[in-house]
Amino acid sequence: MKSQSELGTRWGSYHLTGTWDGTRFTLTEPAEPVGPKDKPVGRDEDTADFKTPCRTPAGGWKPVDPSKMSDAAEERFKALAEKDPQYAGNWISYPKGLGGGQTVYVLRFSRDLRGHEREIRKTWGGPLCLLTAKHTGRELEKVRAELERLTKAKTPGYLGVGSDPQNNRVRLYVTVASDHMQRGLDRRFGKGVVGLEPWLAKVVGLDVSHK
Repeated sequence: MKSQSELGTRWGSYHLTGTWDGTRFTLTEPAEPVGPKDKPVGRDEDTADFKTPCRTPAGGWKPVDPSKMSDAAEERFKALAEKDPQYAGNWISYPKGLGGGQTVYVLRFSRDLRGHEREIRKTWGGPLCLLTAKHTGRELEKVRAELERLTKAKTPGYLGVGSDPQNNRVRLYVTVASDHMQRGLDRRFGKGVVGLEPWLAKVVGLDVSHK
C-alpha cells in the first residue's frame, strides 16, 4: 500500500477494522487502502464545510471598499472583533469552493449584527458574512480550558480539544464516542456546547467471536 516517509517514519491513510479494549487496537482484518467513498471518522479542518453560510448579495461577493483590504486592515479588524465581549469566532469561507479564488470572512456575534458590521466596515472593506451565536467566544473558551485540563489529567477516552466556530461549540476528540458520554457533557456544559469527534467508529455486525 502507498505510504509516505521522512526521517525513518512512514505514514499513510488506511481503512482499519479491529477491536478496541480501552488501551489497545487489534486488527481483525487486513488493512486496506482508503477508497474514494471512505470518509474520515473525525471531522477536522480537512473535512469541514467552508461554504459561505450567508445569502449571496445582489451582484455577488464583491468588496465594498478595495482600499480597506490590505493585510494590515485585515489584522486590525480581526483584532478589534476578538476583543468584543459578544464575539464568538471567525473563519474564512469559499463561495466557489476551495481553490475557487474568492474568499469571504465569516464572523459570529451573540447579538447586534448590524452594529458590529458598522464597526467592522470602518477598517475592513472586503466581503463579509455575519452570523448570530448562542454562545460567546469567552464562554466557549472556559469550556475548552476545562476540557483541556481534563485531557491533560488523562480522563479515559479524551484525546484533545479544538474550537468549532462554524457550529458555535467546542470540539472534543475522543477514542470512541457514545451517547452516554455525550449526555454527560451536555449535563455538565449545556446541550450542544461540546461536540464529540471520535477517532474510531463502531462497526455494526462485526464478528469477533474468533478472538
